[in-house]
Amino acid sequence: MSGGANDNIIVAVLNPDGTPDNSFNSTGYRIVDIQMTENAGKSLALQPDGKIVIVGWVHNGSNFDICLLRLNSNGSFDTGFGTSGKIVLNLGSTEFGMAVDILSDEKILVTARRYNGSNSDFALLRYLSNGVLDTNFGVNGISSKDFSNSNEIPYDSSVLPDGSILVVGDADQSGFSVFFAAKFSNDGVSLSNFGNNGFATVHVGNGNNGVNTLEIQNDGKILIGGYAYEGSETSLALVRLNPGGTPDQLFGSNGMVTTNIRDGSEYINDIMIQKDGKILVCGVVRGLMSNADFAILKYLSNGTIDVSFGVNGLVTTDFGNTDVAASVLSISDDKFIVAGYSDGANLILARYHNDLQSSILEADKKSAINVYPNPTRSMVNITLSEVGDGPVSVVLKNSFGNLVHVLSTIQLQDNIIQATFPENLPSGIYYLFIEQKQYHFTKKVIVH
Repeated sequence: MSGGANDNIIVAVLNPDGTPDNSFNSTGYRIVDIQMTENAGKSLALQPDGKIVIVGWVHNGSNFDICLLRLNSNGSFDTGFGTSGKIVLNLGSTEFGMAVDILSDEKILVTARRYNGSNSDFALLRYLSNGVLDTNFGVNGISSKDFSNSNEIPYDSSVLPDGSILVVGDADQSGFSVFFAAKFSNDGVSLSNFGNNGFATVHVGNGNNGVNTLEIQNDGKILIGGYAYEGSETSLALVRLNPGGTPDQLFGSNGMVTTNIRDGSEYINDIMIQKDGKILVCGVVRGLMSNADFAILKYLSNGTIDVSFGVNGLVTTDFGNTDVAASVLSISDDKFIVAGYSDGANLILARYHNDLQSSILEADKKSAINVYPNPTRSMVNITLSEVGDGPVSVVLKNSFGNLVHVLSTIQLQDNIIQATFPENLPSGIYYLFIEQKQYHFTKKVIVH
């Protein structure tokens, strides 16, 4: 879901095998145009009854307003919510809906960014299930707070088991933007026993920071993901706080972990905590020719990289030119799904294996491939169990994801091609990126 000039909100529903679920709006997707200008969806939550709640913003001609909408499970607007399923709220200036949570009593919590006349701060809004502001929360359903008299921009929120609310984002502090976390009671009152009077900040590195996501561990510790500038480029950044808002000294260095994969802009968009306590993050690393690739990285619970995952803890996938991994979701102990987009327009949903030794993009059984011999020295044969449309391209990359060579291929049979390696290729572990019009594969090969 994205916004721009004349952009709309897109909601797509897929079956477990990745095909469109045609029970949703007859097509598997719905395009929502609230106003004939910019419409953006920032966060989505599912109700227990299958209804879909989306928060974001719309442009009213002069500035931005919060928008909130609810769809039935079949893709139609829920006419019992707001005005024909939609709410547009103006708090007096410029506001953006940033995150949405469904509460246990079916009320809806919205975290918003707002301009207070001198800087940006944040507001919490609680709605009844019918879309009316809950007057028992904050002041007439809205709780606003400016902790630092400077910019405080929220990006994510979470409701804790006791009903309290945690908000994370980045805030201006001493000339830099830094990580922040703020905690509120279930009725929207700032909790002074968290951090410094309800507000905790962490500065990662020596440059500006940015925050994108939040996840709460089973022990109550708080994981915040985003990026930290190192010079002119950014690195992946994770911060872990204790439940009271202090940095967790058992995580990384003083509660902070940064990871620089390649020279370029790299950042974390989402976090998934596994049952074993390991931390899986998805986001973006700079790809070849300055383009961005899906990035998936796994950490041990203490913040060190789990080298048993992928290649030294990292999996990257190149779907085209600019690819952004936005969200990660576990679907079983051995598989997870990453959602994102490519080139700013194409929605991507990719399913990966999650085993100890590797994590590869899972292809449909009909399009499985076989690579042999492996280990090898000078060439490999690639067998496609079903021939697709168009030519097959084969790119060889090293374990750091850097391009080694675009391999030349010859057709041996209808479903078998042979790819030749460059001469004097050093021994080691490499990855074949095999692409046909409708298929993308990654295969590890050992060169001896």
